[in-house]
Amino acid sequence: MKMRKILIAENQKEQALGLQKKLKSLKYSVVAIVNTGEKAVSKTKKDKPDLVLINVMLKGKVSGVEASDAIRTSLDIPVIYITSFSNKKMLDRAKITEPFGYLTSSCQPRELSAIIETALYRHQVKKRLKKSEELHRITLNSISDAVFITDKKGAFTFICPNTNILFGYSADEIQSMGNIKKLIDGRIFSFNALSSSGEIKNIEKEITNKAGEKRASLISVKQVAIDNGRVLFSCRDITERKQAEEALEKAHEDLERRVKERTANLNKANKNLRREIQERIRAEEHAKNLAKFPSENPNPVLRVSKNGTVLYANKASRPLLKKWKCKQGKLIPKTMARLMKEVRDSLTNKEIEVDCMDRIFLLQLVYLPDTDYINIYGYDITERKMMEGEILKVQRLESLGVIAGGIAHNFNNILTGFMGKITLAQWFIGNKKMATQKLKEAENILSDAKELANQLLTFSKGGEPVKRVFAMEPIIKDQIDFLLSGSNVKSHANISDNLWPVEIDKGQIGQVLTNLILNAKEAMLSGGMLEIKGRNIHIKNGRNLPLQKGKYIKISFKDNGKGISSRNLTKIFDPYFSTKKEGTGLGLATSYSILKRHSGYIEAHSKIREGSTFTLYLPACDAKAVADDMEKGEINGRFKKRKILFLEDERGIREDMALLFELKGHDIIPVENGERAIKVYKDAFKSESPFDMVIMDLTIAGGPGGKAIIKGLLKIDPYVKAIVASGYSKDPIMANPEKFGFCGVLPKPYNVDDLNLVLHKVLGEL
Repeated sequence: MKMRKILIAENQKEQALGLQKKLKSLKYSVVAIVNTGEKAVSKTKKDKPDLVLINVMLKGKVSGVEASDAIRTSLDIPVIYITSFSNKKMLDRAKITEPFGYLTSSCQPRELSAIIETALYRHQVKKRLKKSEELHRITLNSISDAVFITDKKGAFTFICPNTNILFGYSADEIQSMGNIKKLIDGRIFSFNALSSSGEIKNIEKEITNKAGEKRASLISVKQVAIDNGRVLFSCRDITERKQAEEALEKAHEDLERRVKERTANLNKANKNLRREIQERIRAEEHAKNLAKFPSENPNPVLRVSKNGTVLYANKASRPLLKKWKCKQGKLIPKTMARLMKEVRDSLTNKEIEVDCMDRIFLLQLVYLPDTDYINIYGYDITERKMMEGEILKVQRLESLGVIAGGIAHNFNNILTGFMGKITLAQWFIGNKKMATQKLKEAENILSDAKELANQLLTFSKGGEPVKRVFAMEPIIKDQIDFLLSGSNVKSHANISDNLWPVEIDKGQIGQVLTNLILNAKEAMLSGGMLEIKGRNIHIKNGRNLPLQKGKYIKISFKDNGKGISSRNLTKIFDPYFSTKKEGTGLGLATSYSILKRHSGYIEAHSKIREGSTFTLYLPACDAKAVADDMEKGEINGRFKKRKILFLEDERGIREDMALLFELKGHDIIPVENGERAIKVYKDAFKSESPFDMVIMDLTIAGGPGGKAIIKGLLKIDPYVKAIVASGYSKDPIMANPEKFGFCGVLPKPYNVDDLNLVLHKVLGEL
């Protein structure tokens, strides 16, 4: 055991030496003997003894009492007075300095040891108590709830410093009220009822703060065992939560009305969902307990030191500690330690969501600069997340109903036009020129159906872009001319002459342009001007955009319409969010998704009554852009006869396309399944007349598809030139055909010009 160090301040030499002898016999170390108050203070500062024995009646400029007071207040070292108890006036002065004991120089060693050990123990207890009080003070200062402690009649005995957050009054102003009933309506609870139950939980009460504002609060009252019984009040501001619940309830009512209008089945589903959500809200309210002292809190409360050690964790924190494979006194996981370092470095609190044992917790990381600790406050938000999910399901069902109606309308229009052109072609069968014209018009109508199908794939978030190199200027101008034709909205395009080409899926980017132009048009119902700007930019590190550094083109669309509120501006790219009565909420969400799949970005700026600006960024490429019409025109003038293996499981497509190829002068061998395709290719490869090209469907009913077949063909011929065709672009093969052994892709539906274009590209003739 470490030897305790003691300093003796005694002006009677014999008494000082006698005490020294007794202390040494008791195994104490006497660091010094001094005979004045000044020396007592100076020597204590230098030697830092565990205890000072000081004569009350010390002579000199500084008395024994004054020296004792200086040692206690500035050095926090316990003092025992040496006294004869003869001077009552001096003893009364000495008591004010709160000594840890008294002794006489003539006391026996056993008595001396008892007095010293008692004083040292009391000093340690006092230090621990002071530290505990500081911990509770810091904890109370870091929470946002208003906490009060009163006696059994309601008179204040403790007021939390944070009362101004809810009530607007300072702690001193509340103290001057005298009684809790002047702050909170006393009719909401009874002290007699509290005496019998011990606790009154979760009283919802509307209070009026100092500024006259009405605030919703949740109040809990509990008896605590302090000074013959005290009452703890915890008051939480739940105004925002109540507003959110009211808004949620209103949203439910609106959704129910709209769903009833669309279908009886959705009406029944929504009714069940509302009942379930209400039950969950009631369950959540019943489960909440707002006691705020850490040990009593039903939610996780932890304290973590600078080096990541868990200093404190209440009972509710056990699931989190188990997930982290950690316990009190041990280090927090590295992932959490990194987050805490960010909080400490930025001096900004952080919130994260954590999945833990089938529950979801919202963790608030709060930095306490005074102690360099971080407190973690956890809240169980599982039920709230489930409610959000259920609401989103209903919104999606409703949106699907809107989309389905639009799809049916568009396809019926397309089919009506197509059937009309075919009928007219049959009518003019004897007039080759007129019949050919109507059939060509029917083919153009089918191109519209193809574009609609591509849009539906993108809406499903499954359409991977099938990219080619294009110049953006003609695409933008074509869209503007088509969409604004005949409207009262004018346009002005200012696009750089040397705008870099981009590698894009023309159909998907065309859909983005359509969404932006139509939104601008609808924002200017009374007419206006749409300004389009296009320029080249270099993105460098540090620019406030979520893009890799490099070359990009920047296209902006600025209207002078009614504008978008700042509140709605943060939501416009969310799925199913729309400010229009008939809107599906998918246009901008789909545009955002398309730009992201092109490694680009879209952003929006807007002011009410001033208009909106949407800006999109696309990565530029160094390849040369070639227009579709130019490609097809060049190809039509220089065909070569080719031997082609054509794999298609749909009989009608297989026969018709084979006939078209033959009419174009090619040698076509159609097959219906993968086994047949491999056998035919193998036989031809061994002969003097191998195939120049293979065109195969990605999906074959009842057998292996293109992905499996290409592997077999590559084993036969590592240099096989194969094109994959599909009507669904979600498969990664359609976006990256070379990675799987193909030389090109052919999105369905396609015509003979599309076939010739990809054939000549793959064979290197374009």
